[in-house]
Amino acid sequence: GNDLRVEFKAVGDTVNLASRMQELAEPGTTYVTEETFRLTEGLFRFEALGEREVKGKEEPVNVYRAIAPSTRRTRFDVSAERGLTPFVGRERELELLLDGLDRSRASRGQAFSIMAEAGVGKSRLLYEFRKAVANEDVTFLEGRCLSYSRGVAYHPVIDILKANFDILEGDGDLEIREKVKGGLKILGADEASTLPYLLELLAVKDSGIDKIPMSPEVRKDRIIEALRRIVLKGSEIRPLIMAFEDLHWIDKSSEDQLKHLLESIPGARILLIFTYRPEFVHTWGARSFHSQVTLNRLSNRESLMMVSHLLGTEELDRDLEEFILEKTEGVPFFIEELIKSLKDLKIMERKDNKYHLAKDIKEVIIPSTVQDVIMARVDSLPEGSKSLLQAMSVVGRECSYDLIMRLTDLAEQELLAQLSVLKDSELLYERGIYPQSTYVFKHALTQEVAYDSLLLKRRKEIHEEIGKAIEALYPDRLEEHYELLAYHYARSANTDKAVEYLDLANQKADKLTAMEQAKAYFDEAMELLDTLPETEENRQRRISLLVNQGIVVLLLFKYQEYYDLLTRYEPMARGLGNPELLGAFYARLGDCEYSFGNFDQAIQTVTKAVELCESAGNAEEAGYAYMRLEWSHFMRGDFDRVLALKEDVVLTMEQRSNLRWHPYALSVASRAYGCLGRWEEAVEEGQKAVSVAEEFSDNSLISWSAWNLSTAYTWRGDLARAVEYGELALQKAPTPGDKAWAQRSLGWAWCRAGEPNRGIELLTAVLPIFRAGFMASEIPLTCYLGEGHWLAGEDDKARQTLEKGLEIAERCGARYYLGFAQRLLGEIALKTNPAQAAPHLEKSMAVFREIKAENELALAYAGYGRLHKQQGQIAQAREYLTKALEIFERLGTLIEPDKVREELAELAEEG
Repeated sequence: GNDLRVEFKAVGDTVNLASRMQELAEPGTTYVTEETFRLTEGLFRFEALGEREVKGKEEPVNVYRAIAPSTRRTRFDVSAERGLTPFVGRERELELLLDGLDRSRASRGQAFSIMAEAGVGKSRLLYEFRKAVANEDVTFLEGRCLSYSRGVAYHPVIDILKANFDILEGDGDLEIREKVKGGLKILGADEASTLPYLLELLAVKDSGIDKIPMSPEVRKDRIIEALRRIVLKGSEIRPLIMAFEDLHWIDKSSEDQLKHLLESIPGARILLIFTYRPEFVHTWGARSFHSQVTLNRLSNRESLMMVSHLLGTEELDRDLEEFILEKTEGVPFFIEELIKSLKDLKIMERKDNKYHLAKDIKEVIIPSTVQDVIMARVDSLPEGSKSLLQAMSVVGRECSYDLIMRLTDLAEQELLAQLSVLKDSELLYERGIYPQSTYVFKHALTQEVAYDSLLLKRRKEIHEEIGKAIEALYPDRLEEHYELLAYHYARSANTDKAVEYLDLANQKADKLTAMEQAKAYFDEAMELLDTLPETEENRQRRISLLVNQGIVVLLLFKYQEYYDLLTRYEPMARGLGNPELLGAFYARLGDCEYSFGNFDQAIQTVTKAVELCESAGNAEEAGYAYMRLEWSHFMRGDFDRVLALKEDVVLTMEQRSNLRWHPYALSVASRAYGCLGRWEEAVEEGQKAVSVAEEFSDNSLISWSAWNLSTAYTWRGDLARAVEYGELALQKAPTPGDKAWAQRSLGWAWCRAGEPNRGIELLTAVLPIFRAGFMASEIPLTCYLGEGHWLAGEDDKARQTLEKGLEIAERCGARYYLGFAQRLLGEIALKTNPAQAAPHLEKSMAVFREIKAENELALAYAGYGRLHKQQGQIAQAREYLTKALEIFERLGTLIEPDKVREELAELAEEG
């Protein structure tokens, strides 16, 4: 203006939009746009009204109605003026995180583990870091483990997924699918290899994962790979920060995921932050790019700084200072709670601008622990608010508004009033947009104390109410909540529902290859079934639950425990009159008997399983039973029977049996041909098994097939190929069991390939695994190890090991390995005690003739010929060495014929 004053006015679209919003709003209400909502979120409670048409705007505008002021959005999501104490004693740790982000920006991925006891400030440090990078061009994603989430596979990972793809609580399957597909397109991630696995984690029906044939191990590998892929793709767009809180409550599947993710971040623009309490021990070991940050308690000086802020003065009486320091011991959360308690109990007073103890501390009962301090504050609440807080504590650390509504019979305004009391008391904080808001306990200890204050009967009632509320809220997405429903019903008096959801959670965990969680759900369901009436339905549930644990047992090495349960409930399984279920039951029982080395019993049991499954038309279980029958006959040395059964297995496979058993069946046929010395057929069947496994990209099956093929090559003497396939088996092995079998095969190949010490090292490493209940695998391993010691010149160790192998083989009726051990004991005796050589070699020849193991018979003939040579019986020596050579040449065995020719040539010279 002319008088040099400048006046500012809002003009143009700003004024027009405000005017249009005013027209939309009902009298007495305030409507805001998306931009205003973002600026004031956390300071007010809002209700989302959705998109509205606004004059002058081509696109609809998101509109929100302001309901009431809100003291805070999250525990830390408002400024210090709103209640946060000064950030003290953590400046160095914050700088470490910021430096880590700088290194991550330069494609040098970093990880930090923030460890501290409860209440010391892990969340506050993370908040300050988040605030420090708020204006940076980074993506910040957070996932949290909860006290009940140990049994929920991938719980914090699912949090991250939902945040990344903007998946909201009320989104249906179609919305989730479209959001994930859209997100993958932005990331540039391959949809075919990523989408089904992400949808499966998000419990979307028809995720597509069931249409992809694969083993549980491969499914888990592909889930891990899909998550790793989107993380790395996201970091290419902008630096990515991922925070995982409270790992002391993490589930095993998530822990495995984080371990794989951690190994992927070098060279990527990724910063990982983990927080946990001291009792958690991570499994990812030392890494140059991973740092541990330990938060210690505050010093006395830092504690008093915090107290001064809370009281608004630095003037404290000395006695009061000492009392506060003694009670809180430098834990920030304890300091906050104690100061509030002292105010509530009127133990402090302010005189002459200084705080003093109002009375002799001995005259009042001061809570001795922080739990007592919290409980004193809970007890001081109005009765309605206290009851609401206790009910919410049963839900867990977080509770959605919708769920709270279903748990109470309060009218909406009364409920909001009660929630405001709890927020004003700073026991809870609110997150999100009303009515899709979530209420979170300020600290885990607050939730735990409130939960423990409930009587057991009332606690069980609330758990059941929560289960019913979840069922009502998510009728179309129950699978996503199976674990939560199992958790709540298992803690209620509704045992029937608990078993139902524990069973479903077990199947879901099995499907995700979260075997530890699957086993935990199974154990809990079995315990609860013990408390239910023995009705026909409950007996059926128990046997079905037992049968479904086959793969869980295999991958966790729990055969003895499983066998004990199967034998205990065998009469119940027979009494059900369900041949299909009974067939599957006997297949599992026979599997255990096989693993223990009870091959004759396994054959009887699995034969029953085959008959029952065939009569019931259960091709899947019939294929499994036929496969186990083949292996049992193999271990008995009935190789012709194995090859006859192979045709039944192949026929069953054509009826869509489980793909896992096809390579198993082909592999045992390869082993049978190998024992018979039919090398071409042994290799052909072994290579077929590898091809089938590779067709389905199943690493477990590839490993299994490869080590069996390695064994065929070792028998033949093609040791370069034996080592090649043994190393492939070890490289592909995804589970401890696969790795142990691969090491056994590769170790034996190394022993025969001229590096016995290298082989012995591998064989010795896996011996304890098989001795823990896998006698069927221990028998060959012991024989291979004995041969390794013999080839290394360690005769005493070789004899002791082979005598152990002989004892087990005789007890189990494993005729091939009985002959194997006898032959090698004869070879050792040739050097150390020739008088004992003949009985060993003669017994081995008798066994090998009986089972038609020609190559092994030829090896025994050669040893027997050397014995005669040693005794000066040249004619007999030549006779047996000639027999050995004829067999080796006819079979096409490598290496051995040359050895025998040399020995015959020496005999000719001596003659």
